[in-house]
Amino acid sequence: SKVNKMIVLSTGELASCSNDCSIKLWDCANKKSIATLDSDSCCMTIVELKNGDIAAGYMSKDVKIWDIKKKTVIANLVGHTEYVDCIFEEKEGSIITAGYDGVVKKWDETYKKCIATMRWHDGNVPCMIFLENNKICSCGFDNLIKIWE
Repeated sequence: SKVNKMIVLSTGELASCSNDCSIKLWDCANKKSIATLDSDSCCMTIVELKNGDIAAGYMSKDVKIWDIKKKTVIANLVGHTEYVDCIFEEKEGSIITAGYDGVVKKWDETYKKCIATMRWHDGNVPCMIFLENNKICSCGFDNLIKIWE
């Protein structure tokens, strides 16, 4: 199946997410899959959080926080109206998510609630990066790059 994103984890393992509704963890040295994290929706993007968990965005419009050691979902962030295509973690631990709805959401560091919702673009927001001085740079399918405080 189509791999949508790959990342190297702090443990040295590779994590990939794909259209088959799974995240796979790979032992690169031995060239084999070591775990599969199954979901009910196509995984669009993944990012490793500072604590070693994985945040994954799905076509089902939610973000799941996976405890990699236990191979279980510890939180499910619901609120987007389209696919979630972009996730990153701010320095203080809050998570920022964006997707095909053009909406950017900020979630508290406990993964319990959305603390801000902002409409930044018309259409998909496939990429955001954290800049110095608490600024975020985003790009959208509306052909705009924006810098936010």
